[in-house]
Amino acid sequence: MRRALSSPSTSLFEQANVQPEELDAAIEDLVWAKASAILRFDHPLLRQVRAATGVNLVQVARRSRNLLIEIEQRSEIGPSWQYREHTPRRCTFSCRGQLPATIETALQGELLEQLVIPAAALQGITIANVAKSGDGWLNIDVAPSWHRF
Repeated sequence: MRRALSSPSTSLFEQANVQPEELDAAIEDLVWAKASAILRFDHPLLRQVRAATGVNLVQVARRSRNLLIEIEQRSEIGPSWQYREHTPRRCTFSCRGQLPATIETALQGELLEQLVIPAAALQGITIANVAKSGDGWLNIDVAPSWHRF
């Protein structure tokens, strides 16, 4: 069965020499064992990706034939940014910060690199929308490209 994988996922897995088919097979094992279709932080394949890339990959989930990743980068005082793929059409990048409304509007359609310098795996992602949350975080809807494997 064909699955889809985002450009950030593809980049991370290539850097770590982890094949998407390996991740999909590991998730399939969980499904057959009646567990949720999510590889968690302590899974050996995720540890391999973290060791090879330095990117804090916290989970890989499978929903509707798509492998979806979550990354949380931390600083000494807490999370500094998060990248989450909820569905292929709903991916978010969150970070602390403040922006004037005019800049929020101007960033739509620009590359995420125009706002922040995230991990190399997140290069080439387009900003779809920027919104402020009440807790001092920016919630940025992003649009990575998706590939079939």
